[in-house]
Amino acid sequence: MYAVSSIVAGLWFAAAMAAGANRGSDPDAQGGGAQGDVWGGEGAVDLVDLHIGTGGDGFGVGGSPPGAQLPFGMVRCSPDTSDRFGDAPRWSHFGGYHDHDQYIDHFSHTHMVGPGVQDYGNIGFAVWTGGHAVDEKTVTDKGEYRSRFTHDDEVAAPGLYSAVLIDADNATVEVVPCAGPQSVSYEISWPTPLEHLGPLGSPEPHGRGPGRTRAFLFDLAASLPVGSVIASGVNITVAAPAVLISGYAQNNGPLTGRNQKGGTRFYFSASIGVASKDVAAFGVWTMNPNSTTEFHRYPPASFTAHANGTSVGAFVELPPMASADAESAVRVTVALSMISVAQAEVNRAEQIGTRSHAECTSFARDEWSAALGRFQLTTTPKTQDWRAELVKFYTAVYHAIMAPTTFSESNGRYLGFDGQVHDTAGFNFMSDMSIWDIFRCQVPLLALVMPSRAGDVARSLLVIKEQGGDIPRWPIATTYSGCMIGTHAGIILADLAVKGLLTEAEIEEAYAGARAAVTSDRVNAGRGGWQDYAKLGYLPTDGYGDAASKTLAYAFDDSAIASLADLAGNATDAAFFRKRSLANYRNIWHPEANLFCPRKRDGTWACPIDPTLHGWIASDDGYCEGDAAEWRWFVPHDLEGLVELFASRADYVDKLDTFMNKTYANNQTLLPNPYYWAGNEPDILVPWQFVAADRPDLTQRHTRAVMDFAYSTAPDGMPGNDDFGALSSWYVWAALGLYPLAGTTTYILGSPVFPEAVVLMETGANLTIIAHDASATNVYVRQVEINGHAVTSSTVHYADIAEGGTLEFWMQSTPSLNQK
Repeated sequence: MYAVSSIVAGLWFAAAMAAGANRGSDPDAQGGGAQGDVWGGEGAVDLVDLHIGTGGDGFGVGGSPPGAQLPFGMVRCSPDTSDRFGDAPRWSHFGGYHDHDQYIDHFSHTHMVGPGVQDYGNIGFAVWTGGHAVDEKTVTDKGEYRSRFTHDDEVAAPGLYSAVLIDADNATVEVVPCAGPQSVSYEISWPTPLEHLGPLGSPEPHGRGPGRTRAFLFDLAASLPVGSVIASGVNITVAAPAVLISGYAQNNGPLTGRNQKGGTRFYFSASIGVASKDVAAFGVWTMNPNSTTEFHRYPPASFTAHANGTSVGAFVELPPMASADAESAVRVTVALSMISVAQAEVNRAEQIGTRSHAECTSFARDEWSAALGRFQLTTTPKTQDWRAELVKFYTAVYHAIMAPTTFSESNGRYLGFDGQVHDTAGFNFMSDMSIWDIFRCQVPLLALVMPSRAGDVARSLLVIKEQGGDIPRWPIATTYSGCMIGTHAGIILADLAVKGLLTEAEIEEAYAGARAAVTSDRVNAGRGGWQDYAKLGYLPTDGYGDAASKTLAYAFDDSAIASLADLAGNATDAAFFRKRSLANYRNIWHPEANLFCPRKRDGTWACPIDPTLHGWIASDDGYCEGDAAEWRWFVPHDLEGLVELFASRADYVDKLDTFMNKTYANNQTLLPNPYYWAGNEPDILVPWQFVAADRPDLTQRHTRAVMDFAYSTAPDGMPGNDDFGALSSWYVWAALGLYPLAGTTTYILGSPVFPEAVVLMETGANLTIIAHDASATNVYVRQVEINGHAVTSSTVHYADIAEGGTLEFWMQSTPSLNQK
């Protein structure tokens, strides 16, 4: 029932399956793999369902905006919605949209990607129709211009969003990105004939018919959460070929406002494709802090108007529709900039220019087709219905490459963390990096499939250090947000360095920055309590929040610094940091409790009475976004050492297996799962950790179980906040049958879902993953080969797959005693 695009995709899928269609390649030419239907490219685009991740409640809210953007695009033009009472609670609208809502308030052009906090939501655009001219109430009362919509008349697809605005006389608003990350094109049309369908309050659109006034509104106070814009300005000019609107909004949101400089300023340039002779009126408004409003309405002959203040906007009013059978369509183009209005105008000229709306639509689809087409899947219709698995997979790929955000603008310019304009000099400047989340498996996915993008991430981190003084913890736009714990950017840099994706100069700079972050006081993004951590060997809970989690995170970070030191040629530092990374996490292991527990400065313990209680929700309990039972397993850099802390390998396996099994008894997401919590990052490695005790069969069973238990094709089909693609990339890896150990060259082998998956890497190499006899029941692996040679462990390495090749699994329905 969700989205016309989903229905179309379903019909297309059914037809293709019935006809034995193969999209873009011959299955008989797949190097000895499965023969069947091949999916990728155009077929992949049509399988993405962007309503996945837009629903959920409590801690199960996905928070993904379903609007239009390019891969890694800066403009994410998406509807911000509310319920019939006009409410849009923060906790359920991190991305501005929730599947349960019935109203579109407006479209805004900047959005976070599945976060657990609101920010952005800037430069609002709305379409209004009414039986009177635009007045003060029209522009200042959201209830006047927000509109009902239904999912049946909504399309949310890669590179395209459209909806029918019922209360705007059934206007269809379609928006697509154009040929660059900062631009979008709208097409607004009304149906014919324009018959009257009923009074306000009836189930039908109210007052629709000829003679009605139409208007377009730009609300520069739009933000998530409401009230984050602290300054704005707008200019409107009625010219012969089009109406031009430009201005800025300064967003001082929960994260963007942490720079102590008043937040982040977004500039925009827009063109409304109506000639001056077709404009009935235009105007601007200012809502003052004292709740008074200055509303100015001008005839078109006035040509220009402007307004400045905390909350301003502009409108363009068109003449009433003249006849009952005249179709009317208007194009609106918008481009954003972090630099200036003039640069926004350059972006609009360069990225849109003379391109038609249809050309922008085609460009966006081609971009997504190419990106999603890097994963080519083969399914065998005779074994099972693969539709749900295909939809989940390609939707996860889409979500995994929505971010980080490209802030490089036309002509190769970007605004740096020093507030100055810089030239990109051969790379794309990226920000909006939820590093605490994406270091685990999203950036490693880019490293394998799109290494140039991973290189952009690394270079951006180092440029931010050069401009702002520190490698960031969680950069948003040009702000050090300081969000979350640890200095995990070092793990990203180490991961890319050990895979040979950084230059020697970049490695040296990365090492210097990562080392400084943990050995000195830093202004923007250092290690809190670094001196106590160095002295005590742990972070004391009677002085620091999240002390147990931070101790474990710091140990992991030290291992990454050791790797960077090795590559930088500093053997002494490498030995020091490696030794500390292997020792300090043990200092908070309580052998009787079998837990990592907070410790006080005097060495006494503060273990929780109930390790499955998420006490952090109410107050500091020593753990960050997880309970003690979940943090018990967090030693990613020394899995074998973690096993040694238990009474025996069998004891480790038993406790880990029990932990996972208890997960499945708790299928609500309103509150965090007290055991394995697939909806957050601290323990997402856990299902893969059985291999450390030579039980790959349990990794195979549990990774497949989690994919079915926590992910679905419903709007609440994501287990929690996607956190800039972190949870989605986990799913992509699990479906492929391997998982990266962040900061290393190691990949843990799992249980591939599809009979064949070909990863078409940006380098030109192809990695073919074949799963013989793959099915929903054959989740266990009997043997593995890579390029015809037996794999005798449960891991492979980057060098084994980076240049392509064939990774083969033989699947069966029972655990194998021989496969390790």
